[in-house]
Amino acid sequence: MTSDKIQALGCDASGTLRGKASLRMYWGKALQLLPNLHFDLIDTYVSPDSLVVFYQNERGAKICEYLRLNAAGKIIQGSANHLAH
Repeated sequence: MTSDKIQALGCDASGTLRGKASLRMYWGKALQLLPNLHFDLIDTYVSPDSLVVFYQNERGAKICEYLRLNAAGKIIQGSANHLAH
């Protein structure tokens, strides 16, 4: 998973995490800092091997997440994309 929020939370300077343990640590830290974190789905976009989820978080920020899927339909790569300011 790649996201500028990974860097912001001090989880990895590259902004990319690999493996379930790293993702678990990242989301655990995020949920501790933002206990009211939630997402409202705006739209979804699909292709044969990927999915883009467009949503808004509890603070009103709009985010797109690109998710690459393997042949079994499991996520193998993800990227959270936030508006540039």
